[in-house]
Amino acid sequence: MGSLFNEPSTDFHLKLNEQLFQIPHELLRKNVKLVQRLIDKESQGLNADFQELNALLAENTLDQDKVALARLGELIARVDTFEKKLNTRLKEDMQLLNRIKQRVAFFQELEDAKNLKDQTRLASWYQKYANLLIGDYLIRNSRIKARELNEDVQLEDDKSWNPGVIFLKQQHLDDLLDHDILLAANRISKSLTEEHDLNPLIKWIGENRSFLKKRCSILEFESRLQEYVELLKTGDFRGAIDCFQQFLLQFMETNFEDLKLASGLLVFIKSCEQPSKPTTEDIIDPQIIAGDEFSKESNLVLKTKADVHQHFFHRRVFKGTTNVTDTFKFSHLTRNMNFARYTDLLNVKRWSDLSQLFLKEYYSMYGISHLDPLLMYLSLGISTLKTKECLHGTEFLSSNNNQLDHYIHSGVLRNTCPVCSDEFAPIAKELPYAHHTQSKLFENPVMLPNGNIYDMKKLKMLSAALVRENLFSLKDHEVMDPIDKRIFSESEFVTMYPT
Repeated sequence: MGSLFNEPSTDFHLKLNEQLFQIPHELLRKNVKLVQRLIDKESQGLNADFQELNALLAENTLDQDKVALARLGELIARVDTFEKKLNTRLKEDMQLLNRIKQRVAFFQELEDAKNLKDQTRLASWYQKYANLLIGDYLIRNSRIKARELNEDVQLEDDKSWNPGVIFLKQQHLDDLLDHDILLAANRISKSLTEEHDLNPLIKWIGENRSFLKKRCSILEFESRLQEYVELLKTGDFRGAIDCFQQFLLQFMETNFEDLKLASGLLVFIKSCEQPSKPTTEDIIDPQIIAGDEFSKESNLVLKTKADVHQHFFHRRVFKGTTNVTDTFKFSHLTRNMNFARYTDLLNVKRWSDLSQLFLKEYYSMYGISHLDPLLMYLSLGISTLKTKECLHGTEFLSSNNNQLDHYIHSGVLRNTCPVCSDEFAPIAKELPYAHHTQSKLFENPVMLPNGNIYDMKKLKMLSAALVRENLFSLKDHEVMDPIDKRIFSESEFVTMYPT
């Protein structure tokens, strides 16, 4: 298929944008399951109602007929409600199918422009596609205001829309991207990193526990552990213990060391806490403590264990005599008081780590790339990858053993270089080579008598694999050159050195 531009094929774009079809497919599949559950539930209930109605009519009395008539009205109302629910699900299915239809038409437009060799239409399509990538990036990364974090708030009714949604609507591209799915991820992610609120995440975990269990995900454990730590920070020891017993003990077999550390943190904080509830005078304004304890720990001066508690939890320890030791740096404190093991649990960076873990699981559920598509395209800087070894091809000599040839050709000599791929080779042909200031050599480069140079360890591993797979019989200390299939002894290796 010819084109005025030497750009990748339509199939390449379809593979790279698989998520545009994967998301509505997953939503359709989930909707089918919900409809089936609804039908099963309502069918069972209606059957029970009909049996009860038949029993009332069988009495053949005026009073029972009146009761049966009332039940019949309730049954009709229930059927109407059931029909409305089915229509709602059907409407959602039609919207999802319409999304798929529009996306097929979008890529069909690219195919038509290529076939017609219409430069104007092709440039217009790439402009739309670039706008789509920009909208995707804005939706994923834009800040959302606090009121938008509420699941009950609909973005259509909120004046402060996500800028990515606004941009896509202005460009009439909003049906080409599942922005509702991306916005849901953004809400939960921002609630963690900006609001330090675990409730949206815990709610999502409860709704998708079966999926997380299949993936053996640690997301639920990490979220409950963070909840436990936050309760300790606020001094709610009873709540922390309840959280530990109700949610964390179930992970005893898989996360024993983490739970042991969490228990130790409770003991440490409790030992620093005063017996009675602190008064207003005992509370320290967090703003008084300047700087981040982890980024500026070399300049942080703490004196005692009480100072550590005061610094992290913004609350003074119980009043009493304290043995004040010589002033020393925080790093010295962590070594001598064995407090360093708790710093990871108390580090504010755990919120961003928890957000990244959630996004990984969320995107996996819908088949979405964890990387921003816009950044993926920008990273396709072919000229930065092109070396003088590219676009030459590897000479492959066949042998009488077809299985051996297939194994070496597909598994050993297979070229995974993106520059040499069929899609990008025509583009890279006229591009300059990348400027490399450093050379990369094998760990143990050796030259065979035929002049080919390989990594000695990988060459031996190849020989062992050929023997193990019964593809070729080699004696001890013999290796095969994968290019010309010649056999050499390890004693013929010539060690190479950089010059």
